[in-house]
Amino acid sequence: MNEANPFKTADALRPKSKFRPLAVNQVEVGGFFGRHVDVIATTTAKLLFDRCIEARMLEQVDPDLPNPGIVIPYDHGNTVTTQMFWDSDFGKSIETAAYALYRRRDAELEARVDAVIDAYGRLQAEDGYLNSWYLRIQPGQRWTNLRDRHELYNAGHLIEGAIAYYHATGKRKFLDIMCRYADCIEETFGHGEGKKRGYPGHPELELALVKLGRVTGEQRYLDLARYLVDERGQVPLYFDVEAEARGESPEAFHFGTLQYCQAHKPVRAQREVVGHAVRAAYLYAGMADVATEFSDDSLDPALEALWSHLTDKNLYVTGGFGPSKANEGLTFDYDLPNQTAYAETCAAVALVFWSSRMLGREPDARFADVMERALYNGALSGISRDGTHFFTIIRWKAMAGITAGAGIAAPAARRTFRGWWRRSEPIFTVSRKMSWRCISIARTPPRLKWPAPGSLSGRKRSIRAMGRSPLR
Repeated sequence: MNEANPFKTADALRPKSKFRPLAVNQVEVGGFFGRHVDVIATTTAKLLFDRCIEARMLEQVDPDLPNPGIVIPYDHGNTVTTQMFWDSDFGKSIETAAYALYRRRDAELEARVDAVIDAYGRLQAEDGYLNSWYLRIQPGQRWTNLRDRHELYNAGHLIEGAIAYYHATGKRKFLDIMCRYADCIEETFGHGEGKKRGYPGHPELELALVKLGRVTGEQRYLDLARYLVDERGQVPLYFDVEAEARGESPEAFHFGTLQYCQAHKPVRAQREVVGHAVRAAYLYAGMADVATEFSDDSLDPALEALWSHLTDKNLYVTGGFGPSKANEGLTFDYDLPNQTAYAETCAAVALVFWSSRMLGREPDARFADVMERALYNGALSGISRDGTHFFTIIRWKAMAGITAGAGIAAPAARRTFRGWWRRSEPIFTVSRKMSWRCISIARTPPRLKWPAPGSLSGRKRSIRAMGRSPLR
């Protein structure tokens, strides 16, 4: 992507598919959620950047700063440190800041974001590769452990941050940087000669690439998203091959089974929600995106079965799921304890994303109801009303002494905030013939900007309410 060949968003957003979620800059949210959004815009977005800087994340990203080395100790048998995930934290923080800037322009916050983007521009390798851990802390080891180290997951969040910043500010520097990285990934993975047959250990890149294809009009990004979905779980299992190449036994995997990352069988053969809850919902959201973009009905049986298995046997009445802290995910059917529930806010936000995509494929109130329940109870509970305290776990029965404060759950909070900002996606869904207002978020409904930049056409669409009243 370069200035000589700029893309046109209005052209890129004309869908071949049946529906298209609106960008945040096409909806204004007021009323009940509007008040919460204002708090995040004025307080929380800046707080997230403060936490990133205090954690020394910018030192890892910016090649002009001294290398911080390993700041956070390894865990999971000395294979992973959460410092490997710092790029995703910046991606989510930039996405939140972008929506905050669209809500209320803030020159100081915008300058801070631009400074981080400039640092990523300086860091980017000549071939487009962009991962601060592997460029600064462990150079020479890129693409060696997709299963555990979030390399492609980080890329997905950076891409989503770049898209949000472009939509909110009109600045495309970060988007161009991430297009170069997406091109690098596309040249590395796939079925072609010399390419790796890998896919993300933590799904996220799939849905990010669909977004990138939609905003740029580049078919190759959509094709790459489809490859990542189709290849997952195919024999030989890539994560086992990868482990053996590192000199490790696949059986030594810390979490025991590839069910943890939903790579135990091809996605079209999966019928039960298993493993890590956030990974699961992100994968299913990406599957739904790919099914929509390519009119691929072969994914529908799996998506429907997975939806039924979750909502019939593994979903709390709050919309939370994943009761176990040990794997941050699923255990066995009907295991829904109150006092020891994990049911993290990240999973609730991921469920909102998956629900909205299922709703787009079929305007059925059962998807809107779950989306609404998770939004009002799971996502809403992840942040205090003043925007400074964050809560990761959703329990029905509180234990004495359990508290959470700013910084304790900051990584999970970043995912929650981006879900908050993105509530305009599930609020409105655009199809070729009409728009639906899918959930009720205030006595005065949000304002749909129509026609909006990149909208399907200038014709007025009807707004139809769906779903029942949420739990509150």
